[in-house]
Amino acid sequence: MNFLKINNIKIWIAAVLALSVTYACSPYDGPSLGSTLPSSPDFTIKPVNDNSNRFVVEDISTGNFSRVWDFGPGGSPKAGTQKIDTVKYAKKGTYCITLNVALGAGLGNSFKTQCVTVEQDAQTACDETLAVLLNDCTLGCWGFVTGPGAIQVGPTPLSSEWFKSNALVPTQYDDVWCISGTDFSLDYRNAGSSFSTCAGYVEVPNYPIAKPVSVDYKPTAGISGAPRLILSNDKAWIGVEDSGPVYDIVQLTPTTMTLVSPIKPCDGSASPGFFTLFFQKK
Repeated sequence: MNFLKINNIKIWIAAVLALSVTYACSPYDGPSLGSTLPSSPDFTIKPVNDNSNRFVVEDISTGNFSRVWDFGPGGSPKAGTQKIDTVKYAKKGTYCITLNVALGAGLGNSFKTQCVTVEQDAQTACDETLAVLLNDCTLGCWGFVTGPGAIQVGPTPLSSEWFKSNALVPTQYDDVWCISGTDFSLDYRNAGSSFSTCAGYVEVPNYPIAKPVSVDYKPTAGISGAPRLILSNDKAWIGVEDSGPVYDIVQLTPTTMTLVSPIKPCDGSASPGFFTLFFQKK
């Protein structure tokens, strides 16, 4: 190889290296990551007329890709995504509401929190249904009926295509759910242990009972206008652990009650169907 050819190769390599260094050290002219963050959102809270326990919240900020309301412990519902939503607090106290917003394309998120004070416990008129459910609006306690068919499961309300119980285990029969007509709170009395679906269909001693739990009663919000009960705590349940937090009262007598509730899978996935649960007054 002659000397001139070697020198040409060296010159070419040096030029490539110089060009590489130039590009490596040049500033990046593309869009900067995280350079745009949403400003703190803004929202209003207004009490519903003649009801000091219910509030209407409205997101008045703009340019958000998504929003999530967090109504906190005691709120019914617990969360929401609508621009305008309503929340109820059944017990007197101070409650904080947080609006979380996000911009699209991973450009960040922000939030704002405001608090409200509820001066008194919610007062619910004792209609005909509540008079039966709660023993003249004082206290109503319910547990599973004995015999076959206490629990039924299917793809639609009131169906039993997937499952119909023959007999329950003893720890299910001694469970009692009591609703107070004074403050509309739920008291789950499990006699020391609960039958847990999420733990693998086994009895769990010292099962953690969710507290506090308030019950929102809606006279005509259920199936075909049936009365509806909504639990404020998403860890609470009536009858079976993987149900709720909504229960429609589709049948009620002074001694028996039938509830329909969506299945609430333990892994948080979407509900595939419904429970029909049969109770007797305790």
